[in-house]
Amino acid sequence: MTGLSSVGWQIFNINTLMGANWHDDPLYLPPVRNLTRNMGSVFHDMFDEVAVACGELIPAKGNEWLPIHVYPAMHTLVARAANRVFVGLPVCRQQGYIDIMVHFAEDIISGVLKLSVVPSFMRGFIARKTTVVDERIRLCLEYLQPTINDRKAMMARFGKDWTDKPNDMMQWLIDEAVARNQGDEEIARLVLFINTGAIDTTSHAIVEAVYDISVRPDLANTLREEVEAAVAEDGWTRAATAKMRRLDSFLRESLRLHGPGTTSMFRRVLRPVTLSDGTFLPTGTTFTTPTLATHLDEENYEDAAQFDALRFYKPELKVQQQLTTTAADFMTFGHGRFACPGRFFAQNELKAMMAYMLVHYDMRPEHEGVRPANVYKGLSVLPDAKARVLFRKRRVD
Repeated sequence: MTGLSSVGWQIFNINTLMGANWHDDPLYLPPVRNLTRNMGSVFHDMFDEVAVACGELIPAKGNEWLPIHVYPAMHTLVARAANRVFVGLPVCRQQGYIDIMVHFAEDIISGVLKLSVVPSFMRGFIARKTTVVDERIRLCLEYLQPTINDRKAMMARFGKDWTDKPNDMMQWLIDEAVARNQGDEEIARLVLFINTGAIDTTSHAIVEAVYDISVRPDLANTLREEVEAAVAEDGWTRAATAKMRRLDSFLRESLRLHGPGTTSMFRRVLRPVTLSDGTFLPTGTTFTTPTLATHLDEENYEDAAQFDALRFYKPELKVQQQLTTTAADFMTFGHGRFACPGRFFAQNELKAMMAYMLVHYDMRPEHEGVRPANVYKGLSVLPDAKARVLFRKRRVD
């Protein structure tokens, strides 16, 4: 469809808030696409961080059932696992850095609300004076500066390529910034921006998945058997998670019913458009797709309102719809050319986290048989941020 533009950059003033022009020059895209291509090589580090972080965030011992506030615990778990890949050790385990990453999405939302009532010609000034974005960039850079300095020293000594040059997100960001004559501040800005996309939606998804599995012990056993069989064959590797097709179906179904919003893919009409059904959209019209309504449509899914963990598991098919597969009837990650480029990393992270928790913990809801309810706020769907789930250690490594 022509004559449309992604509205997020404009209505939500992302460029203004971040002090960047990424809508026209998406500096973040090459590193994100590199991440997808190199997922096999970074999986080990990510999984290692999942294991270490789970031991710290869910310290269940013996036969005790330990109540865990799932929402904050999973946000920290996601942030640590993602940043083990993004910035590496030791930064990904420094609590001050993780706090910045976890709360930056809230900082952006606060900034969006402030700028929404300000005339366009004043937004740049207001963004600098009344939001904390610049301060967060400065603090982020303090954590990243030693690594940036070391990498740039190697580049100055050996040129663009050298033996054992790191093949990681941090190096890709540095390479991209240097190639475009951008300073170290731009690298910190990019790290914050990429984290916003990597942490918020993935945290939502894993919280919802934990709530869903906690009230379905039989399903937990089924998925656990699949995970253990795959790990016995391939170890804790990306190859193993690729074989966890039931787990993939469960996560897709959880997102179908408990996605982060009732709508997705905001767009603005740049010039008049007539849709195929004759609907006329004048210039300036903002619209979005009804994601939740589509996911609950009986024409798209049989018993659409019911949770069916194996809805997308088709053992008779060599290729089945995966968590990352977008379609006109599954739009959690968007669809078409505007689909989320980071969804493949999110898939691997979600499967690694859930697989690890299934093997190492039993889970049950704090109130027997009761799944914590979601909260609907505007167009957003939010998991219960205060609910607890009980965890019991299954094995000691």
